[in-house]
Amino acid sequence: MLDNSKLQPVVEQTPPVTFMLTKWLQNIGVRGGHRLEQMCIESDMWNSYSRFELSEKVFIDIPLWKRPYDKAFMLNYESMPIAAVSDAMNSCDEQFLMFDCGADIGMFTALLAAQTDRISEAIGFEPNKESFGDLWHNYSLLPFKAFAMDKAVSNFYGNADLAFPDFDGHDHAAFITPSDHGDIKAVTVDSFNLFNLPGLFLKIDVEGEELNVIRGARKTIETAQNALILFEAHPKQSDRVAVDPCDIIKELLTIHPFDYQITEAPDTQLDLDKPFFSQTEKIDRRVFNILLSFKPQGER
Repeated sequence: MLDNSKLQPVVEQTPPVTFMLTKWLQNIGVRGGHRLEQMCIESDMWNSYSRFELSEKVFIDIPLWKRPYDKAFMLNYESMPIAAVSDAMNSCDEQFLMFDCGADIGMFTALLAAQTDRISEAIGFEPNKESFGDLWHNYSLLPFKAFAMDKAVSNFYGNADLAFPDFDGHDHAAFITPSDHGDIKAVTVDSFNLFNLPGLFLKIDVEGEELNVIRGARKTIETAQNALILFEAHPKQSDRVAVDPCDIIKELLTIHPFDYQITEAPDTQLDLDKPFFSQTEKIDRRVFNILLSFKPQGER
């Protein structure tokens, strides 16, 4: 059962002074800034939402007691994939319907919406009930139709449980496992029957379920007039499910001709017959995002 107080939160137009002080201390490298932040959270000093303006039309409300994010953090969050997607959208004439699979509190959608007016509608999926109320609320602030669903996305329609990998017990690392008696509902993208879309944007951040999401979205992708697909490549999650990111790209290429790039290293030329992470060892990061876009008509 959802906590209705989280669906209609108390929102402050500016963050508390103590919040701004802790962020200032952290940003200038003064010792104790992070400890002060923890003390403020533990003493319930930040028990409301703070509203941040991302653009003239886009706002997001952040629950500071569990997500102590300032605007600088948000503007740096997934900045390279968001820039790559917004650039791709802004170069198109179509409007895009967005499926955000693994939407958390809606920050990716809001940050993208602040950089492009090419999103006509968004459907966000978040099976974690702790995050879903915030997603529901933040989707109500978007300047276009947006629907939040407390469901997981995969290649099956049924019940599932949330599980955690051995290497990370944080909510962000949780993944689903099919279960007849699970309390999470799993759906497929294709089950929405949204075919022949002028523009489709499928963002997939589902901790190892990426290939299954794509398999459950095959017809939606296949029938779209234009499509962008963004998925996360995480080495530990890839090892856990024994699915290489290059295999996910290969799967997509069986559906439609795509161009593809690593958004954090767009000049890297991938060999799809070699393990993905062996080709990114010299890049100073471990988690990547891969963006695929329909090839222009004349290049197919």
